[in-house]
Amino acid sequence: MTVHHALERDARHAGQTPERYIHAAIHRALAEHTAQETDRLKRAVRQLLAHTNPAHLIATVGHALTHLPESSRP
Repeated sequence: MTVHHALERDARHAGQTPERYIHAAIHRALAEHTAQETDRLKRAVRQLLAHTNPAHLIATVGHALTHLPESSRP
């Protein structure tokens, strides 16, 4: 079975067009990635806060964000 046929079958089983099925799958994957990244950052912040106070952490993050290299800016 080709990927195209499998996609059509899965979309039909979900009651969606192949386009809508792909759109929903991409949306779910991006949401999962965002949730994982948020959890990772929360763990990192908690670890940092175990060794410094919130005011120092905020000041350091602010400084780092205002001094990003050109290649890191959107």
